[in-house]
Amino acid sequence: MSGCVFSRQMWPLLFRHYGLPDFSPFPDDKSFFGWWMRIISLVPANLKRGLNSLLTLGAWMLWKHRNDCVFNGANPNVQAVLRNIFEEAHLWYLVGARSLTLLEVSAR
Repeated sequence: MSGCVFSRQMWPLLFRHYGLPDFSPFPDDKSFFGWWMRIISLVPANLKRGLNSLLTLGAWMLWKHRNDCVFNGANPNVQAVLRNIFEEAHLWYLVGARSLTLLEVSAR
């Protein structure tokens, strides 16, 4: 997931939306987990939960979109993935998840 060309287009747009630096995977990031551990070490403690939630949500939506493309013939669409992430983040907020909100507040 960290080496996929499609995901390399999505991550910087997602990070920019939340006012984060471009933490996109480096070409030498060998695994998704290694990339995750590298970037989580770069943010202040008060943003770690939000970034963890964002990475989880981003990876989940990428996987769902990939499956939609593979099994249902959908066309790859970065904007559709981002829209789904923002909609899902809003649903998470409605049920009490507030860590993504901290990222939005820090971006202002």
